[in-house]
Amino acid sequence: MTNTDKNIDKLIRAALNEEELEAYEDLGEQGIVDMAFGAFSGRNKVLSILMMFIAAVFFVLAVYSAVQFFTVETTKDLIMWASGFFFFMMGTAVMKIWWWMEMEKNATVREIKRVELQLANLTALITERSNS
Repeated sequence: MTNTDKNIDKLIRAALNEEELEAYEDLGEQGIVDMAFGAFSGRNKVLSILMMFIAAVFFVLAVYSAVQFFTVETTKDLIMWASGFFFFMMGTAVMKIWWWMEMEKNATVREIKRVELQLANLTALITERSNS
């Protein structure tokens, strides 16, 4: 975070009352663990859980395919198990990419909500000053 960002954050905090500051802090930046668990909340909670379950199943199947790859002897079986491994690893990767995109979407929504809160406070301040 640059000095300019820190100064802006200080100005915003100074302009907010206690209740608004608490709401602003609740919408603050999250760590990676909070973001990861945050993907399992909201409207897509069930879908996120389902995707992680499918990713886990695909990963187990990929490991099984890799183990089988080293136990077979014919070329046809080697190709079959190698193809299975790559298919299941690609499936796992796609599920994980989807999950990371959900985390990024949630972070973007949080930032938009912070801007909305700041705009609402600014509007209230301008209205209050114009009425005085």
